[in-house]
Amino acid sequence: MTEYDLLILTIYVIVVTSVLYQSINSIGEQITIKFDRANFKQQLAEVNITDMVEVKFDFKERYQLEELRELVINIKNNSPENDIDVDWESCCLIDPDGQTQRIVRLTQGLTYNLFQAQVGSVIAPGKNLKEKFTSETVLKRESETGPFKPAEPLIKRSQLKLKPGSTNPWIPFSLRLVLRLSDPTTPEDVKPSYALYCLFSVKKLEWIYALPWYSKR
Repeated sequence: MTEYDLLILTIYVIVVTSVLYQSINSIGEQITIKFDRANFKQQLAEVNITDMVEVKFDFKERYQLEELRELVINIKNNSPENDIDVDWESCCLIDPDGQTQRIVRLTQGLTYNLFQAQVGSVIAPGKNLKEKFTSETVLKRESETGPFKPAEPLIKRSQLKLKPGSTNPWIPFSLRLVLRLSDPTTPEDVKPSYALYCLFSVKKLEWIYALPWYSKR
């Protein structure tokens, strides 16, 4: 091996080592989330609305911790005749520490007073609703009169640590989703309400997921 070959090999090793070091350092910030769909379907079955409601969440395969500042929910009304009303003001997030947090539906140019009650959403028979929402606690104004935007991650770094005595890397949190199903002519005060819990689990990913060739999968 010539001195030139040795130089090229040294540079290659330094570059590869640097990439691996940066990747391993960044993985501490990468997480993945899963939704317990089976549990949710069981709740629907218990109140006999399995064929009427379908709920999905738009989760990516993995996130940077700082990137997860909002959730996206898809609700489909499969009923042929009943409306579904989403009572946003009664919905809430329960974080990994068990603390209840009011949720706020993210609308374009969110400038209204957060102390005001939120207007519910109506899903007509056979239609879909897709909405972004976040915890009220992470919302900040960009300026004194500017719109509110999520300024912090929904999951804190400290909440990803294993509980004492636990070996399960999945950390639970949840969403209480409050829906009302009824004929459009039914008075508001007699519409039946359903408090359904969407159970999530979040996990910090191992360092191998940060490798450049793995992230392209």
